[in-house]
Amino acid sequence: MRPRRRLLPGTWRRVAWVVAPACLAVAAGLGVLYSGRDGPGALDRIADAALRTGSPDWRGPLWAVVDLGDPLFVAAALGLVAAVAVAGARWEALPLIVVAPVLTAGLTGFVLQPGIGRLRGGGWAYPSGHTATIASLAAVLLVLLAGARWPASSGVRLALAGAGFVVTAAVAGALVALELHYVTDTLGAACLAVGVALVVALASDALAVPE
Repeated sequence: MRPRRRLLPGTWRRVAWVVAPACLAVAAGLGVLYSGRDGPGALDRIADAALRTGSPDWRGPLWAVVDLGDPLFVAAALGLVAAVAVAGARWEALPLIVVAPVLTAGLTGFVLQPGIGRLRGGGWAYPSGHTATIASLAAVLLVLLAGARWPASSGVRLALAGAGFVVTAAVAGALVALELHYVTDTLGAACLAVGVALVVALASDALAVPE
């Protein structure tokens, strides 16, 4: 069998074994807590008071931020990531780039949202689809940058990975401010996306024949 690189270096792999189940446990726990409930919890009420804006002047920019989590935008970004991976001969990255976002979207839209049944604004609320989508992209970038040989600087790689989660937080905050989701909807979605991406990466590495 042809050797191929693993996605996660040794230390990152050990961290992933802890973080992945923790993230999935948070997502599952919040799902159980808010199953069939439409109202906010204590954390939701605090976040709503801090983020909600009644000013119409802010709604346009907030919707522009929300659009960063649109599935079509994220799919285009993932296509670019895949093209870069192919150009760099990182074939081991392709299953992660494809499987993690698709699995996250499938679990969110077809299993968890209708199964948990939490509503806000007339639509399924938990977990937030836009947050899950953009968080999945951020998690994929994190995994790929963890095992990347370029950029050579670990600080630059960390900054790039962090930027993805800053955008995720911005999308989540905009969704709460526009009263489309509760903060727990976005937190559960982000945890789901990160957990799924790490599980896919660990499974891919388990099947790999190391160089």
